[in-house]
Amino acid sequence: MLIAGPCAVESRDQAFKIARFVQSEGATHFRAGSFKGQNRPFPNGKPAYMGLGEQAMKILGDIEKELDMPTTSEAQSSGQAAKMIDYGISYIQIGARHMQNFPMLSFLGKINYTPGYILKRGLGSTIDEWLGAAEWLGGPSRVILCERGIASFDRTPTTRWRLDFVDVAFLRRYHPKYRVIVDVSHGSGDRE
Repeated sequence: MLIAGPCAVESRDQAFKIARFVQSEGATHFRAGSFKGQNRPFPNGKPAYMGLGEQAMKILGDIEKELDMPTTSEAQSSGQAAKMIDYGISYIQIGARHMQNFPMLSFLGKINYTPGYILKRGLGSTIDEWLGAAEWLGGPSRVILCERGIASFDRTPTTRWRLDFVDVAFLRRYHPKYRVIVDVSHGSGDRE
């Protein structure tokens, strides 16, 4: 499973152009945000881009059908997740900041949704807390765990999050039923 795509859908043309490109380069799944959660709504005094919302979900659903390429997008609420299911987005991504959004996890856990969920590890969450969140969603048959980097004591502007490969090895050894992927976009600190 190789997932690639932009941080957010900005237009139909942009999303399709990038989806075709990453597919030609070997990506098996397309990822793009429908909603952009921002730590700062006004970085540098300008409003942050918050995503196209439902319009982006429709575009992702169209990419699924037209390019025969599974898509994923992050839901920040139960309502957003339900809409993504309606639009046929294959994987609902639960982002690091929503890993402990228990009302949303409970809602999604009650839905027999396949192929399922990609659950990113929270910024300061233990492996046990991460596995607990996965249980809310239905466990190994419905959840792909995604290591994306955790808060570290020595953060710098280029190393905001540290990839924790120890947790990947731990999960493979002690919880082998879980599928585990790694998102290097934050934890690498340098896209090059």
